[in-house]
Amino acid sequence: MWKDLSNAAQKQQANLDRLLSQYSSFQSSDMKDETANSSIDSLENSITQALNELESLILQLNDLEGENQNTHGLPQRALQRHSLAYQEYQNAFKRYNTDFIIGHAYDIRSDLQSQHSSLTGSTRRLNDAGSIIPNVQGLIRKIRKRKLRDQIILAVVTSACSDKSFKVPGTSLKSL
Repeated sequence: MWKDLSNAAQKQQANLDRLLSQYSSFQSSDMKDETANSSIDSLENSITQALNELESLILQLNDLEGENQNTHGLPQRALQRHSLAYQEYQNAFKRYNTDFIIGHAYDIRSDLQSQHSSLTGSTRRLNDAGSIIPNVQGLIRKIRKRKLRDQIILAVVTSACSDKSFKVPGTSLKSL
Protein backbone atom coordinates (compact mmCIF):
# COMPACT_ATOMS: atom_id res chain seq x y z
CA MET A 1 0.00 0.00 0.00
CA TRP A 2 2.80 2.45 0.94
CA LYS A 3 4.73 1.72 -2.24
CA ASP A 4 1.62 2.16 -4.41
CA LEU A 5 0.84 5.53 -2.83
CA SER A 6 4.46 6.64 -3.11
CA ASN A 7 4.55 5.65 -6.80
CA ALA A 8 1.27 7.52 -7.38
CA ALA A 9 2.78 10.60 -5.72
CA GLN A 10 5.85 10.35 -7.98
CA LYS A 11 3.61 10.10 -11.06
CA GLN A 12 1.64 13.11 -9.86
CA GLN A 13 4.93 15.02 -9.42
CA ALA A 14 5.93 14.16 -12.99
CA ASN A 15 2.50 15.33 -14.16
CA LEU A 16 2.93 18.61 -12.26
CA ASP A 17 6.37 19.09 -13.84
CA ARG A 18 4.79 18.77 -17.28
CA LEU A 19 1.84 21.05 -16.46
CA LEU A 20 4.00 23.76 -14.88
CA SER A 21 6.35 23.66 -17.87
CA GLN A 22 3.39 24.25 -20.19
CA TYR A 23 2.09 27.01 -17.94
CA SER A 24 5.42 28.82 -17.89
CA SER A 25 5.63 28.65 -21.69
CA PHE A 26 2.40 30.65 -21.91
CA GLN A 27 4.21 33.61 -20.36
CA SER A 28 6.31 34.09 -23.46
CA SER A 29 3.41 33.66 -25.89
CA ASP A 30 0.99 36.29 -27.15
CA MET A 31 -2.18 36.22 -25.03
CA LYS A 32 -4.51 38.30 -27.21
CA ASP A 33 -6.90 35.61 -28.43
CA GLU A 34 -9.76 33.81 -26.66
CA THR A 35 -8.37 30.32 -27.41
CA ALA A 36 -5.19 31.04 -25.48
CA ASN A 37 -7.17 32.42 -22.52
CA SER A 38 -9.38 29.32 -22.35
CA SER A 39 -6.27 27.12 -22.62
CA ILE A 40 -4.70 28.94 -19.68
CA ASP A 41 -7.86 28.59 -17.61
CA SER A 42 -7.98 24.87 -18.37
CA LEU A 43 -4.30 24.49 -17.54
CA GLU A 44 -4.70 26.38 -14.24
CA ASN A 45 -7.58 24.08 -13.31
CA SER A 46 -5.47 21.01 -14.18
CA ILE A 47 -2.57 22.27 -12.06
CA THR A 48 -4.87 23.03 -9.12
CA GLN A 49 -6.42 19.57 -9.39
CA ALA A 50 -2.99 17.91 -9.60
CA LEU A 51 -1.80 19.85 -6.54
CA ASN A 52 -4.89 18.76 -4.62
CA GLU A 53 -4.36 15.12 -5.63
CA LEU A 54 -0.71 15.25 -4.59
CA GLU A 55 -1.69 16.78 -1.25
CA SER A 56 -4.23 13.99 -0.74
CA LEU A 57 -1.61 11.33 -1.52
CA ILE A 58 0.84 12.93 0.92
CA LEU A 59 -1.80 12.94 3.65
CA GLN A 60 -2.55 9.26 2.99
CA LEU A 61 1.17 8.46 3.12
CA ASN A 62 1.43 10.39 6.37
CA ASP A 63 -1.42 8.34 7.86
CA LEU A 64 0.24 5.08 6.78
CA GLU A 65 3.60 6.19 8.13
CA GLY A 66 1.99 6.98 11.48
CA GLU A 67 0.50 3.48 11.65
CA ASN A 68 3.79 1.71 10.81
CA GLN A 69 6.43 3.01 13.23
CA ASN A 70 8.85 0.07 12.66
CA THR A 71 9.96 0.99 9.13
CA HIS A 72 13.48 2.28 9.92
CA GLY A 73 12.83 5.85 8.70
CA LEU A 74 12.76 5.11 4.95
CA PRO A 75 9.08 5.98 4.47
CA GLN A 76 9.52 9.08 6.60
CA ARG A 77 12.31 10.36 4.34
CA ALA A 78 10.21 9.61 1.25
CA LEU A 79 7.27 11.43 2.83
CA GLN A 80 9.48 14.45 3.52
CA ARG A 81 10.68 14.46 -0.12
CA HIS A 82 7.09 14.31 -1.38
CA SER A 83 6.07 17.12 0.99
CA LEU A 84 8.98 19.32 -0.10
CA ALA A 85 8.22 18.64 -3.75
CA TYR A 86 4.58 19.58 -3.14
CA GLN A 87 5.59 22.88 -1.56
CA GLU A 88 7.98 23.63 -4.43
CA TYR A 89 5.26 22.95 -7.02
CA GLN A 90 2.82 25.10 -5.10
CA ASN A 91 5.32 27.98 -4.88
CA ALA A 92 6.22 27.65 -8.57
CA PHE A 93 2.54 27.81 -9.52
CA LYS A 94 2.06 30.94 -7.42
CA ARG A 95 5.17 32.53 -8.92
CA TYR A 96 4.19 31.69 -12.52
CA ASN A 97 0.67 32.91 -11.90
CA THR A 98 1.94 36.19 -10.42
CA ASP A 99 4.45 36.62 -13.28
CA PHE A 100 1.68 35.98 -15.80
CA ILE A 101 -0.60 38.56 -14.17
CA ILE A 102 2.20 41.13 -14.03
CA GLY A 103 3.08 40.52 -17.69
CA HIS A 104 -0.55 40.91 -18.67
CA ALA A 105 -0.74 44.15 -16.68
CA TYR A 106 2.33 45.51 -18.52
CA ASP A 107 0.70 44.68 -21.86
CA ILE A 108 -2.46 46.54 -20.83
CA ARG A 109 -0.37 49.49 -19.62
CA SER A 110 1.42 49.65 -22.96
CA ASP A 111 -1.90 49.61 -24.83
CA LEU A 112 -3.27 52.36 -22.61
CA GLN A 113 -0.17 54.50 -23.18
CA SER A 114 -0.59 54.08 -26.92
CA GLN A 115 -4.23 55.13 -26.66
CA HIS A 116 -3.20 58.10 -24.51
CA SER A 117 -0.75 59.26 -27.16
CA SER A 118 -3.39 58.96 -29.84
CA LEU A 119 -5.95 60.89 -27.80
CA THR A 120 -3.42 63.59 -26.92
CA GLY A 121 -2.77 64.12 -30.62
CA SER A 122 -6.50 64.32 -31.28
CA THR A 123 -6.91 66.89 -28.49
CA ARG A 124 -4.13 69.02 -29.94
CA ARG A 125 -5.76 68.95 -33.38
CA LEU A 126 -9.14 69.88 -31.87
CA ASN A 127 -7.55 72.82 -30.03
CA ASP A 128 -6.01 73.99 -33.28
CA ALA A 129 -9.40 73.72 -34.99
CA GLY A 130 -11.02 75.52 -32.01
CA SER A 131 -8.82 78.51 -32.46
CA ILE A 132 -10.00 78.74 -36.06
CA ILE A 133 -13.70 78.11 -35.45
CA PRO A 134 -15.12 79.90 -32.34
CA ASN A 135 -18.15 77.59 -31.81
CA VAL A 136 -15.89 74.61 -31.39
CA GLN A 137 -14.55 76.00 -28.08
CA GLY A 138 -17.82 75.17 -26.27
CA LEU A 139 -17.71 71.63 -27.66
CA ILE A 140 -14.09 71.26 -26.56
CA ARG A 141 -15.00 72.37 -23.00
CA LYS A 142 -17.76 69.73 -22.85
CA ILE A 143 -15.35 67.08 -24.12
CA ARG A 144 -12.80 68.06 -21.47
CA LYS A 145 -15.45 67.79 -18.72
CA ARG A 146 -16.44 64.33 -19.92
CA LYS A 147 -12.81 63.33 -20.21
CA LEU A 148 -12.20 64.40 -16.60
CA ARG A 149 -15.28 62.49 -15.44
CA ASP A 150 -14.12 59.37 -17.33
CA GLN A 151 -10.64 59.65 -15.80
CA ILE A 152 -12.14 59.80 -12.31
CA ILE A 153 -14.33 56.77 -13.00
CA LEU A 154 -11.36 54.86 -14.42
CA ALA A 155 -9.25 55.74 -11.37
CA VAL A 156 -11.97 54.53 -8.99
CA VAL A 157 -12.45 51.26 -10.93
CA THR A 158 -8.70 50.68 -11.13
CA SER A 159 -8.18 51.24 -7.42
CA ALA A 160 -11.13 48.99 -6.56
CA CYS A 161 -9.76 46.22 -8.78
CA SER A 162 -6.24 46.53 -7.44
CA ASP A 163 -7.46 46.23 -3.83
CA LYS A 164 -8.68 42.67 -4.41
CA SER A 165 -6.45 40.17 -2.68
CA PHE A 166 -4.66 37.59 -4.83
CA LYS A 167 -5.21 33.97 -3.83
CA VAL A 168 -4.47 30.85 -5.82
CA PRO A 169 -7.16 28.22 -5.18
CA GLY A 170 -6.15 24.92 -3.59
CA THR A 171 -2.88 26.11 -2.11
CA SER A 172 -3.08 24.93 1.48
CA LEU A 173 -1.18 21.99 2.88
CA LYS A 174 -2.33 20.67 6.21
CA SER A 175 0.57 20.37 8.61
CA LEU A 176 2.08 16.92 8.67
